Amino acid sequence: MRPGLLIARVDLPVYWASTRRVAEQLLAAVEACPDPPRVLLVDWSNQPNPGTSLLATGADLNQQLHQRNVALWIADGRPSGGTSSPSTDAIRRFPSLTGAIDRFRSPGNGSSPPECGC
Repeated sequence: MRPGLLIARVDLPVYWASTRRVAEQLLAAVEACPDPPRVLLVDWSNQPNPGTSLLATGADLNQQLHQRNVALWIADGRPSGGTSSPSTDAIRRFPSLTGAIDRFRSPGNGSSPPECGC
């Protein structure tokens, strides 16, 4: 079984101009693991505009992670049901880091990227 969860926190504000660099750094963190994780959980709670920056960063990063059979989960510190940082079929969104970790630890956590067969 592959190791499970890699947690990364993005502290500096992410704007459209810096999204590619942030995605590259997160991908490099995954690639630096001797055994790739099943899930990259990004703590996005410090972002001033989480919806916009996540949409810009998440899609490309998710595609690259999917190719490596790693799921992208986001904890953005916002209550569920809001308009910021929606979950998609490919990116799972959680209102808290603790909630995401608890979900990962639960049986049948759905940590495999869609259609990857991992």
